[in-house]
Amino acid sequence: MQAQQSPSSFIQLCTFPAFICLWLAFFLTNLGSVLLLSTLVLKTYLQTASSFSAGIVYVVQWFLPILFLPLNGWINNQFPIKWSLIIIQLFTVGASLGVGYFFKENMPLFFVLLCLRGFCENTMKSAGAVALKIYMPAGLLPLSVSLYDSARYLGALGGGCVSNAFYSPDE
Repeated sequence: MQAQQSPSSFIQLCTFPAFICLWLAFFLTNLGSVLLLSTLVLKTYLQTASSFSAGIVYVVQWFLPILFLPLNGWINNQFPIKWSLIIIQLFTVGASLGVGYFFKENMPLFFVLLCLRGFCENTMKSAGAVALKIYMPAGLLPLSVSLYDSARYLGALGGGCVSNAFYSPDE
């Protein structure tokens, strides 16, 4: 049976700088990912009227990078985890900008960048879990792991809400 966490543990965790940085980075990454993907899927569907074509966006972003999972660990072992997170986040931002730019302009490059973005995001998720184990005090680790995952759900919720707020069926 797992020990109960006290309210003071929760407050201590929520004021711990490493946790705040990791949680915010994970939240913003998920918010941006859902926002980008929902926009791409909607645009693809509106242009092609094909749910299959729209679904390909998710396949390229999430399924193809699964083939490269062993490479995630290797990359995260090559640098200190802090630098892995920073470098991978920069690659993710660059790939995201490229995805937005090359949508409709150069579809092969668009799909390559979308796959690279998915790979970077998977690598970043692995690095974030490792960073929690490194930077969190042992007494706060179980609670930090539980709360860290809330960033994924809240980011997805926020991305969906922002995407929906800007959706206009007239476009």
